[in-house]
This record gives sequence, structure tokens and C-alpha cells, in this order.
Amino acid sequence: MGVTVMIRMLGCEPMPASINFQQILDELDTAVVLLNSNREIVWCNAQFQKWFGPPGGTGNGNSDFYAVVGDCWIEGPVFAPLQQAATTGGHVRTTLVSFRDDRCFEMDVTVLPDEKGGGGGYLVTLRDISEERRNQDRLERIYIAGAELTSLNPDVFVGMSYEERLCWVENCIKNHLQGLFGFDAVEIRRLNRKTGELVKLLAIGMYKEAEDRCLRAELEGSGITGYVAATGQAYLCEDTMLDSRYLPGADGARSSLTLPLLFENQVVGTFNVESPRRAAFSPEDCRILERYCRELARALVMLELLEAEKCRAGATKVEEIHSRIADPVDEIYSELLRLQKLFEKLRPAGSEDVIKGIGEAFRHAEELRKVVQEIGQELPPILAVMDQTAESAVCCLRGCHGLVVAEDMEARANIRQILRSHGVSVSVVRTGRAGLVMLEHDTYDFVIVELHLEDMESKEFFQKAIYERDFSPHRLILMSEYGYDPEHNLVAARQFGINAVFLKEKIFDQLVPTCIAVIKPPVGSSS
Repeated sequence: MGVTVMIRMLGCEPMPASINFQQILDELDTAVVLLNSNREIVWCNAQFQKWFGPPGGTGNGNSDFYAVVGDCWIEGPVFAPLQQAATTGGHVRTTLVSFRDDRCFEMDVTVLPDEKGGGGGYLVTLRDISEERRNQDRLERIYIAGAELTSLNPDVFVGMSYEERLCWVENCIKNHLQGLFGFDAVEIRRLNRKTGELVKLLAIGMYKEAEDRCLRAELEGSGITGYVAATGQAYLCEDTMLDSRYLPGADGARSSLTLPLLFENQVVGTFNVESPRRAAFSPEDCRILERYCRELARALVMLELLEAEKCRAGATKVEEIHSRIADPVDEIYSELLRLQKLFEKLRPAGSEDVIKGIGEAFRHAEELRKVVQEIGQELPPILAVMDQTAESAVCCLRGCHGLVVAEDMEARANIRQILRSHGVSVSVVRTGRAGLVMLEHDTYDFVIVELHLEDMESKEFFQKAIYERDFSPHRLILMSEYGYDPEHNLVAARQFGINAVFLKEKIFDQLVPTCIAVIKPPVGSSS
């Protein structure tokens, strides 16, 4: 009867007898209701009755639409949909919320014309959008949770260690997992990009063996987690009993969902959740978790950057201290060495205590100098310098010991810094006399001498080093400079057989190749 009335009101041709229109409408998962002009229910399909009960079942036989729907309120954007549809004669869409079970319905109202062309009634459809609402609400809460993860207040974090910052993030994640998702078995790992190892960040409800398991970002041998880290793709395991990649994680787990933590298309970790139910995770779960994982990846990267900045600041400070004390220590060492040799040679009367004191001071200076050199070797290398020369060629410098004789303080600091980054132990003195004393006491793989020294010209130093200290001219390097040289030091150096020369103004470009040429001369060269 209701279907016939609706067809007549819609102005449609009668349906063939072979087609059961009533059955078709009853199969819909959308509620369909036909109202008369008094807003009373004339007909409804099975889905409407399933949600709200049969018309007239309100206790007093009332079949008014809103009376049958019961405890509901109209959320908007249209708050009087039937009236507005009657006024405008068009289609109206709004949202209806049920107080009884907190379900949300998308409500569509269309005016049906009568035989005279006026408003004869209403066609109302109700579609359950509760799950969509819940997903949207979860997405909004995930957005807020992600903002919390990445809102690292500098005033709070500046005094924290890396472990304390990590603990703060772990607590945030635990609250999110329980409050947003209700997960009981979760494991999050960070990827060490240098070693490829997946380091445990957080584990809830996992076997101790699974937590301590060594996993790497590899396609085989590290289970689903390693596979996801290697491919950067999410992995849905619907049945752990049938998936050969699955490694036991949570007690009684029958399904799992593993996602990569991606930052700028690079994998920085993995997120794994497991359930005791088979096929417990849907594509919608994957989509929602992907959003959370993006925020989590950002938080982890920010933590790494904060720690790197902290380490870099510390290394810069150590580098500054090292560069300031290294030269004075070398000067003290060389001067004590000169005085010791002078007193031992002359041995004036009553100088035994002086000689002993100088020897003791020299021993302490030597120990201090070794400590300074060890600190210099432990400082991080300068990448900009490391890239200037092929690694295979630079390897020959590692472990070498060089002496720098230069008055220019900036040049001394630059040479020490550049050579230190290549594993060279560097001693630095300011005067030629101190340099000759150092040559007499220690063994060096090469010696760099500035064009003009405080107490002598470089040619005088070269002459004494070669003929008095028996040092090979092929291991001597002249640091020249732009401008006229009235003493003709470069000409003299050539005459002594010294071929290694670089310009002070191009120290960053020419120093390392020049030292390599001295340590590892070309095949067929005279040296």
C-alpha cells in the first residue's frame, strides 16, 4: 500500500508485477520513510523499523515522524528540515543524533508533489554515519595527539638529557595508544640508519624475547618488522598462523598490522600492533594509524635533531678550547725541550736542581701535549674538508705525525684543524729555533714551514734541517704566499730539492693534496 502511494506521489509508472519494489527497499541499509503533509508516517522500510520500531508503536498510537524517531536532536546545519523543504520545495540535508545510543544519521528530505502539483508529503532517508563520525573524531584526536608529540617546548627540553626526552615521548605514546586506540600489544622501533638495526623504543604486551630480539631493516630474516623497514610499505597480517614472515610477539596474537615511520619518504622506524583476533585490522585502521605514524616519525626526528644539535654544540666548544690551548702547549713543550738540552750541554755549577726541575716540567708538558693530541684525534671530522679528496688517497695520511712551523696564528689553526680531520697528529711551533729543537727530539713524517718566520727565513730553516738534523728535503713543505719575496726563499727551497709548495691563501684546497704527494709520491718520482 505504502509503495503504491509513494509511486503515485512521485508520478512514476506502476512497477511490473514481477518486481517486488517493497523487497528491494527492505534490503537497503538506509532507512526510507514516506510522510504525508501532516508529517505522519505513511510507509517505511524494514531498516527504519529495525532502528526506531514500527510506526504507531509509540504507546499512544502516534505515527508522527519525530514521535516515532524518539529521543533525537537535530545537529544542523538545517534545524527544521521538513519545514524548510516545504518552504523551498527543494532537497534538504541535515544531521540527526539519537540520544538513546548516540548514533548519528545523515537525514535527506525531499518534498513529494500531490496530484494538483502542490506539496503532498515528504520522502525522508536516514543513513547511519556513526562509524564515519567516530573515525573523524579519531582523526581529530590523532591530530591533537600528533601536535602534542611535536610541540617540544625549548624551555622544557633544553635541560633534559636525550634519555629524558625519549622517556617523555614514550609516556605520550602510551597515553595515546590506550586512550585513542585501546591497543594492548604494541611495539615501536627506531631505525639506526648507520647500522640498519631497529632499536626498541617502546613495547607494550610483548614477550620479553620479542622485545630483546635483534631486528634489522632487511627483506628476509627479521620478520614483518624488518620487511616493513626495508620496503617502507605497510604490512597487514590477517592470520599469524599462515604468514611465514610473522615472528611471535604478543601472547596469543592472531593478526598484526605493521607500518613504517616515514619522514620525508625516509624510514626512521616501525610501528607494530597485534591482536588476539584473526583479521582484526581493517584498511580504515591502517589509514588512521598512518596519520598518527607520520606525527610520531616527526617527533622522533626532532628528538634526533635536538640531540645532534646538543652534541654539535658540545663538539664546537671542545674544538674551540682545543684550538686555543694546543699552540701554547706545543710552545711550552718546545721551549722546555730547548732549555733542557741547553743546561745538559753547559751544566753550569750548582745547576743540578734546575736541570732536574726542567726535566720534571718537560715530562708534565709532554704528557699534557699527548692528551691534547688525543683529544684532537677524537673530535668529529669536518665533512666539508673530508669531501675535498678521494677517501682512498686520504687514507695514507691517517696515523702520520706532522710538524708546523709558522708565525701566522690563523694559518696554524687551519692546518691543525684540516690535518686532524684526516687522522694526522700535528705539533705546532711559532719560531724556527723551536722547530729545529722539535726535529732533534721527535720523528716527523713531514714538516710544513711558513715562508717568513719570526727569527729566521724559511731557507735558513731548511738548510739547518737538512744538513744539521739530517731531515729529508722530500719531507719538507713550504707554505708560500702571494707577493714579492726579497729573500728568494722559494728559489732556495728548489735548490735544496724541496718540491712541495702550497699557497697560504689556498690552504683549504692545496694543503691535503700537497701532504699526500709528500707521504705518497707518484710512481716513478725521484723521491
